[in-house]
Parts: sequence; structure tokens; C-alpha cells
Amino acid sequence: MKAWIVSISLMVAAAVTASLYLLYASATDPMEERQREADVFARESLDFNAVREVTFFHGTHSYQVVDGVNDAGEDVFAWVPEHIEEPSLDMEVQEEEEAEGEEEVMEPVIRLHSEGISAAEALEIAENDADVASLRSVQLGIIGASPVYEVNYRDSDGRFGYYYVAFEDGQYLRRYELAP
Repeated sequence: MKAWIVSISLMVAAAVTASLYLLYASATDPMEERQREADVFARESLDFNAVREVTFFHGTHSYQVVDGVNDAGEDVFAWVPEHIEEPSLDMEVQEEEEAEGEEEVMEPVIRLHSEGISAAEALEIAENDADVASLRSVQLGIIGASPVYEVNYRDSDGRFGYYYVAFEDGQYLRRYELAP
């Protein structure tokens, strides 16, 4: 009887482990596929000679941000949109961006690294203006037609914060702080 209980417990544990793995794999596969597609698009359509990294940014629309080197040997960023067939469900944010005069861009945006500030400079700007107690990430994104850095942090009160600065000149664009 004891052997049966141990056997059944091991089978249940194996089934739970397999289910969790399949759930994780099904959740990450679409993201990895979009990153591969952005890599191929950058190499074939945007004349990238090499791709260092592909990250994602989900704002009003989703973008894959490609960091690479073009055929001229220059370091380049490209923001490649994911074409969404359905209208955005977040109409409030979309209306806010339209009210601020930000155009919607659904074409790839390409900038040389030298045309903008670095991630370290974006972090320094955010730290000088916001209460950044612990840094979570600094990533490239796009708001409307403007490439931006998003600084994701926690402040000294435990709130999550998002601080946006323009890629080109580091100009403050907006900040959100969420209650813990």
C-alpha cells in the first residue's frame, strides 16, 4: 500500500512538472518567434550586417528593438513594429497620446547609436529627477513617433516607477508611479 502511495505521488509530481514546463514553453515561444522575425527583417530589409540583441517594448503598440551593425559598420538601433490587426484596447492611453500631438508610427524607425543618449545617461537623468531606490531595467521603447528610454525602478516608498526620456536628447517626457 505504501509503495502505491509513493508511486502515485511521484506520477502526480511528474505530471505537474511536465504541465508547468509546457505552460512556460507555450508562453515564451511566441516572443522568441517575434524576436527571430525581427532579426531576419533587420538583416534582410534594413541592411543590418550583424544583430547583437533583440528586445521588446510593449506600449500602445508592440515593437521589437533591434541593436546591431549596419553594412557601413555603424552601430544602429531599429524599432520594428508588430503589426496588430485589432485596434488598441487601451483607448485612454491612445487618446492621451493623440492629444499630446504624438503621431502613430507603424514603420520601422532606425537611429544610429551616436544620434541619441546612452542607457547610462538616461538612468542618470531619471536618478536626478525621480526617487530611484532600486533599478529594475533601462530599455529602449517608442512613444508615438519618438524613440525613448524607459527607466523602470522602485522608489523609497516601494512604488514601481516608469520614467521616460527622449532617445535623441534625454528630454523628460513623462513619469508614472504605481502604488505598492
